[in-house]
Amino acid sequence: MTFPQYLDYIGMPENLARESGWWLGRERKDLSAGIRALYERLRLAPAQAEAIRWLAAQPGGPAKIP
Repeated sequence: MTFPQYLDYIGMPENLARESGWWLGRERKDLSAGIRALYERLRLAPAQAEAIRWLAAQPGGPAKIP
């Protein structure tokens, strides 16, 4: 599941109808809009993303975990 798919999931009525954990209160609240806004605000700049791609491509760089 991608992060955007997860955000869609947490806002679904079926998910919100589930029993809530003690730390969120008695009812589940749809927090997906706030989390989505935070996710968009914290996105990497294109130069940052390119730097990470470059690092990952280096010999002995971080490996993708299957």
